[in-house]
Amino acid sequence: MMYLILMTLSFILLLTAPAHAGFEETEASYYARHLQSCQSKAKDKWYHVFRGFSETVTDECCAMSVAAAQKAGGTVIDLDNLARAEGKPSTLDESCPSGQSKNMLKCPTSKHWCE
Repeated sequence: MMYLILMTLSFILLLTAPAHAGFEETEASYYARHLQSCQSKAKDKWYHVFRGFSETVTDECCAMSVAAAQKAGGTVIDLDNLARAEGKPSTLDESCPSGQSKNMLKCPTSKHWCE
């Protein structure tokens, strides 16, 4: 009976613990997360609708901009999310912290970053 109670309590603690509690963001995980946002699943063929057969497609412009930001030690800024959080339409006029300037590659899907 005691074993069952301990298992139940352990299960409840596992469910209620925040998922990020044991995660610490590193520089590598930060840029890997942004690089992953440059990937999508191909859906141009009929068999791509099945999850097991979909191919991952990487937007090269987006991936190059993440690599450039990493090389410069920059902080990637998501302009759409920043604008939506403030209840505004998406804008490219977001400012960087003091002493940093905004940078980007000159391609359509480039991410913006502060360096």
